[in-house]
Amino acid sequence: MPVLGTSHEQGICSTRGIACSQTAGSLLEIGAGAGFFLDQARRQGFEPYAIEPNPTQADFIENKLRIPCERQVLSLASFEDKQFDTIFHSDVISHFYDPIDMFRIMYAKVRVGGFLIFETGNFADVTAKYLGAIPSFQYPDQLFFFGGE
Repeated sequence: MPVLGTSHEQGICSTRGIACSQTAGSLLEIGAGAGFFLDQARRQGFEPYAIEPNPTQADFIENKLRIPCERQVLSLASFEDKQFDTIFHSDVISHFYDPIDMFRIMYAKVRVGGFLIFETGNFADVTAKYLGAIPSFQYPDQLFFFGGE
């Protein structure tokens, strides 16, 4: 069965950005997809961990990439209360039922002096001209849309 998720090339690009602020240490990715980002991060000296609820992708991360992976939502008890040097997520915030609470948990899980790094689409700023090109908003997968205001 093919594994869906972030491409290996995207993983390299993202890890270069994180390497500018952090060169090693523990790195947790929330919504790790197929784990390509974490696999590349490990090659660059990071100690990777994953949160991935999709069982097919979580199996790939654990069994093929040999990266510790939890298949549930991040909580204070995730990875036996471990704190991380860096926590990263890309295009995942729109899936959180309570984004503010998730950021509180991330803040508690990142070590003092560590980094919370995330990116998300600016979908709320899409102009009416382009809305017709979007077939659906993928509800209930996408719970929130973010914009510049």
